[in-house]
Amino acid sequence: MRAVNQIICWPEEQAAPGRVGGVRVEPKNQALKITWGGEKTASYYKLFYKEKDAKQYTVISNITETNYYLAGLTNGVEYWIMVSAVNDYGEGAKSPEVAGTPLEIIVKVSNPPIIHELLTDGYIEVYSPGTIP
Repeated sequence: MRAVNQIICWPEEQAAPGRVGGVRVEPKNQALKITWGGEKTASYYKLFYKEKDAKQYTVISNITETNYYLAGLTNGVEYWIMVSAVNDYGEGAKSPEVAGTPLEIIVKVSNPPIIHELLTDGYIEVYSPGTIP
C-alpha cells in the first residue's frame, strides 16, 4: 500500500461585501457627521444622501474610513442617508436609510458680563449685571 499526501485548497470566497450596519447620524451646523460599522472585506464605501422629498440620491464614492463629515447642507432640512461597501467583486447591499437634520447651534448667555474697566496691566475687570460697585 502506498501513502498519498494531498493538500486540497479552496480559493478564498470571491464575493461582494455584506450589508453595512450601525449607521448613525449626528447633526452639526450645516452638516451631518455620519459613522457606520466596518465591513471586513470592503475596499471602500459609498455614501448616498438626499433631501427627504428628493427623488434621487447624490453619491460620494471611494470613502476609505468608516465615517464621513457631510458639509454644505441646509439647517432644518431632513436628509436621508444610506451607505454601502464595495470591493473588487462588487457592491454590497445598501444599509437601511437613516435620517438626520443639520441644526444651527445657538448659545444664549443669560446675564452676560459687563466690562467695567481696562486695567493698566492689560487685564479687564468684569462684573455680573447688578454687581458693579
